[in-house]
Amino acid sequence: MKKHKHILGIVITGKAIGLVQCRMHGSQCVAEKSAEFILDDGFALESVDTHRQQFTNFFKEHAFTASSAVVGLSAKYVLSESMNLP
Repeated sequence: MKKHKHILGIVITGKAIGLVQCRMHGSQCVAEKSAEFILDDGFALESVDTHRQQFTNFFKEHAFTASSAVVGLSAKYVLSESMNLP
């Protein structure tokens, strides 16, 4: 029996972190679950340590199990602002 590979897609915008867990089956990619972590007003990536527990609980609550991830950033941040990602 072939084990299916799970991949977590993460997109970071100014107001939320969107997540979708996909299962790879051959050349097919099937979305299994998705969720959105809404960022507090005034959230800054520099203060990520203060939100670590909230994000950890969010992952557990939605039962994400992927062992690989792909991260995307809004073009607004890629083109016009410098950011330090943890």
